[in-house]
Amino acid sequence: MPSKDESDRMLARYFEFATPTYRFFHRPTVESWACQLCLRPDANNSNQKESKIDGVRAAAVYLVWAQAIEYEDMTQRGSKSSAPYFEKAVSILETEPGPPQLESVQARLAMCLYLLSTFRINECWYRFGMTTLIIMAMGLHRKTETSRKVGLVEQECRKRAFWGSYTLDRYLSVMKGRPRIFRDEDIDQEYPVNVDDDDMVFTDKDLIAVLPLRGLLDASINHAKLSTIMGNATDMLYPLRSLTHEELQMKAGLIRKLLDDWEQGLPQFLRPTHRTFTGKRMFERQNSVLKLSHAHMRILINRQFLLSNFSTLGQVDKPDDDGLEHQKYVRDCVSAAYVIIDTVEGFVDDGNLIKGFWFTQYIALCAISTLYIYIIHHRLNPNSLVSPSGKSYFATAGKCRSYIENLAPEGSHSKRYNTLLTRLRNRAMRSMEDAAVDSEGDRMGYSATEVSGLMPHNHTIDPIYNANFYEEGGNTQNGVGMKTGFATGRQEADMQIPEYTGFSSGFGMENDALQLTWGYLDQLGLPEHFDAFSTQFEADYF
Repeated sequence: MPSKDESDRMLARYFEFATPTYRFFHRPTVESWACQLCLRPDANNSNQKESKIDGVRAAAVYLVWAQAIEYEDMTQRGSKSSAPYFEKAVSILETEPGPPQLESVQARLAMCLYLLSTFRINECWYRFGMTTLIIMAMGLHRKTETSRKVGLVEQECRKRAFWGSYTLDRYLSVMKGRPRIFRDEDIDQEYPVNVDDDDMVFTDKDLIAVLPLRGLLDASINHAKLSTIMGNATDMLYPLRSLTHEELQMKAGLIRKLLDDWEQGLPQFLRPTHRTFTGKRMFERQNSVLKLSHAHMRILINRQFLLSNFSTLGQVDKPDDDGLEHQKYVRDCVSAAYVIIDTVEGFVDDGNLIKGFWFTQYIALCAISTLYIYIIHHRLNPNSLVSPSGKSYFATAGKCRSYIENLAPEGSHSKRYNTLLTRLRNRAMRSMEDAAVDSEGDRMGYSATEVSGLMPHNHTIDPIYNANFYEEGGNTQNGVGMKTGFATGRQEADMQIPEYTGFSSGFGMENDALQLTWGYLDQLGLPEHFDAFSTQFEADYF
């Protein structure tokens, strides 16, 4: 058990740094629970009794402590381990008696976020499923009945817990490639009121309208609103059936309008800017999370245009209106990916990229894979492979990949994702080299010297990726084994793809048994049954 001072320090780290948008706890309440948990009888005072605390509340405190440790930098953390606190919480929650209560939901949500911070997405998914059942059984997705007598803190924490789980549901759906649990048509719960936690302690719920709106929930509320847009995007842009180019443009335009309106509705201090906030103040953390979320949404909206039938690759003539519109979507997609990678680099430069930043790492991996696919399919235009600031997309993506890879433990989804990114990286590098000289020795696009300038100076190709690696079971002239013809600037994008609600365009492999698509790149790497290190992998999937 930590000392009172150590507990206070961990609570401060949790509420002031670790939870920029998932703020489903009421801080004064958790602090009172922690105070009771830390109390010990005084040996010199026989009349003093050890304070008792409900088991679920103790579990919540243990999980807050555990999460706080995961979000400490290594100089602060030292040899401390979060595992004992997590294990205590698990043992309590797995033997919880009686009907479910709000604290049960809060503790389980904290457990899910802890599991994500420790690279255990599968366990998180299953435990989150149980949590959502409790949420719906308690009716947290519905407005609180006016006749029900609940205090202001409980009323607002019910809202916070639901919308926190709603946001997490949207992201887990994309990350795991599985259907969402909460349906918008079943929900009429209100957003929580943005008041300070301390202001709610002694206030009657009927007086909440007169409280100053100075809390820390702006980011939480707007993150939930953004996750609603993300759900709309996956439904509209990634249906089971194939979309025509006209349908894709129309629906992408609608989602972009929703995203623009969302951005305009943000308070000024939360709006995405060119500046990267890498400090440890809460508003900086919140701004960074929403900036990354916004850029991730831009990728989801625009990335299908990287591979659509209306690509202008190889066209000499000035593109028509459709071509110009297409290029606008492509530029926005690549720009968003670069924003994410540049933000991560800012964290690294300031020493603030912490291992527990699961959200940052996931979105960075999506951005890196997007840039690699862009490079593979746009290799004939060297000017498109360099950012407006003059940095090579290839070199920048590789640098960010090395940062993320160093954080991921062996055996994690993130580590397996990096195995996949290594293959994409080598394929992108080979595409750039192939574009320098065609099969007859004629110059195509740029020289080998220019190619080397786009690559990091210390790049190497793993020995297993030899010249025949991409020639077995794939078309080496068409990107990642894609059935397409760059000579005509056309690609086949009419494949059925296994993913969350289906996917109608992607970069499928020649082997239809398993296609490498945007869906798999979303899902933190490769399927769980998949052996990425087998030699058969190379022949079957590349």
